[in-house]
Amino acid sequence: MNKEYTGRGFGIYRFVDSGGNECSLQQSSAIGDYVWLGSKEIGVQGFQPGNGWESITDDDIKTKFDVTDIIANNRMHLNRAQVAALIPILQNFVDTGEV
Repeated sequence: MNKEYTGRGFGIYRFVDSGGNECSLQQSSAIGDYVWLGSKEIGVQGFQPGNGWESITDDDIKTKFDVTDIIANNRMHLNRAQVAALIPILQNFVDTGEV
């Protein structure tokens, strides 16, 4: 991963997860030390018996709720203490494959 910068100058790393989803780790603009971590898209799906899971697009949502725009945030907003608590768990997963 290469470090890039947002239009506002915040550091960001972009990557693709094992499911093919575009993700990022980004320095937050919030006052204090925070990062955003997660998928770029929300990936909404709906289930219909007999048809299985089907993607629901932004346009589907706009039509259903009669709105012109939508915003959805599925990224985690983590502070330094939260990241520090996750590091040993993630390192254990790297080392052993277990959580």
